Amino acid sequence: MRKLNGLQKQALALYKEYIRMAYTKPVENQVKFRKYSKQLFVEKFNKVDRKDFSTIEYLIRFGTRKLEALQNKHVKDINI
Repeated sequence: MRKLNGLQKQALALYKEYIRMAYTKPVENQVKFRKYSKQLFVEKFNKVDRKDFSTIEYLIRFGTRKLEALQNKHVKDINI
């Protein structure tokens, strides 16, 4: 198994934050938030070459901004 580089570690940490955020939402909507998180990372991060650093950095910034928006206590539900 290859060692993870810094950007890969950041992406995994961001995914973990999304999952933690899902557990702060109402119980009936947690499944939607977890599903959205998984869908976001599968669609975006899995299709990028691991050496395409600029795209990975962009996606991490994009994901971080979206996470900050979803962590708002007024966000209680999400449509997927």
